[in-house]
Amino acid sequence: MKAKLTGMSPVKYRLHTSQPAA
Repeated sequence: MKAKLTGMSPVKYRLHTSQPAA
């Protein structure tokens, strides 16, 4: 997952974290 985080943008990562968290 860490590798994907580096490839993904901070904004996109935040959206992904907000979606499941919501």
